[in-house]
Amino acid sequence: MNEMIVISNLTDEVEKLHNKSYTLGDDTFYPVEIHLLTLIKEQEDVGVAILSQVLNVSKSAVSQKIKRLLEKGYLVLNEKSGRRKTYTLTSKGLKICLYHDQIAGALVNELKRNFEKYTTDERALVTKVLSDITKTLKGFDIESEIRRAVEDED
Repeated sequence: MNEMIVISNLTDEVEKLHNKSYTLGDDTFYPVEIHLLTLIKEQEDVGVAILSQVLNVSKSAVSQKIKRLLEKGYLVLNEKSGRRKTYTLTSKGLKICLYHDQIAGALVNELKRNFEKYTTDERALVTKVLSDITKTLKGFDIESEIRRAVEDED
């Protein structure tokens, strides 16, 4: 199979995971909401600004998600410390985090099983390739590339 097709298929599958909604408990969640709950579980005194940076989404998006999670009973607002609002998980929110941990653990175990099929040298090569791809994706500035493409058309 052509290498570019393999990479394209991989990115498609990652995008599907990222954009898919999941039913956990009584509600439907997007990954960013589950990750938001997980981050708040790990560090309760974190505010919207830090959450938006870590999740790589806008502050308004984080605020909208927090509002929804508050309304659904997955979070409660803590007493304000200065101007910053912080949140705590309810038992419902903690349950969603536990589901997430179980699901993520199962996925990691499955990926490990796949990885173990290969020799040490093959695993080293795959690790290097994935590391290089990750560096490329982190360093790729899509907005600059779009501007360049538009300028080239003019």
